[in-house]
Parts: sequence; C-alpha cells; structure tokens
Amino acid sequence: MKIQVYSDAGGIATTALIDSGATVSFLPREIAKNILALPTVTEDVDVQGAGSTFSCEIVEAKQVVLMKGVGRICYYEDVQMYVPKAPVELPYAILGRDTIFGDFEITFREWEKRFKLKER
Repeated sequence: MKIQVYSDAGGIATTALIDSGATVSFLPREIAKNILALPTVTEDVDVQGAGSTFSCEIVEAKQVVLMKGVGRICYYEDVQMYVPKAPVELPYAILGRDTIFGDFEITFREWEKRFKLKER
C-alpha cells in the first residue's frame, strides 16, 4: 500500500506493508530520522518480532495518509511509529494493528496478491 508520512520538515511517499501480526507500526530509520527528522517520543524500547528481539525508538509522525492511486483513503494524525535501531534493516513501513485495523475490515487475497479494505 502507498502511504505518505509527514513531519514539520516535510513529507514523503513510501510503500507500507499491512501486517496483521504486528501490534505496532514501524518506519525505516532512513525515512524517520534522515528524511523527516521525526521527533523521538521514547528512546529505547525492546520489541519482539519474527523470532528475535530488537531495540527501537518511538517517533511521532505529524500525519500518515493512506493512498489509493492519487486519492486519499484516510489519514491519521500524531501517529507514533517504531523505528528499529541498527543493525535491523526494514525496507518498508509496516502498518500494524495500532493504525488501520481499528478502522477497516481487511481481507487479504493472497492468491490475487492484493487486499481489500472495508470501512467499519
């Protein structure tokens, strides 16, 4: 899914994976710190994921916009996102259950390589 993430320093469009197994949402360090300069809310948080524990910091995005083509599906303000610290590499943003899962019924259609969002 395409999303746009905004801070006081500007915004960026990127790709996000929807992960029903993720409790929280993640953002790659390159985007969070180097491009958007998102403010840190919490410095060191240990996160359990995919067989290992890794350290993260929590940042706050001014706005996260879910996109479909060039149109907006919805947006969230003041979104806290987890940013893994090195050496964990995260190639995409990850939308976990703390964001869109409360607002949408999500159906994964793996055989079609797509998903369906239905507003609650």
